[in-house]
Amino acid sequence: MADGTRPELRQYTDEIEDVRVLYFITALCTVIASAGTSSTAARA
Repeated sequence: MADGTRPELRQYTDEIEDVRVLYFITALCTVIASAGTSSTAARA
């Protein structure tokens, strides 16, 4: 353990990062979907 980081801790951090990326993508898709539906409704 020369780097001073425990493998369990690094794995936990990686999982948190995956969740954050997934949440960001989901939020982005939600914004795009809502923007798409609102612009379509305004155009109709």
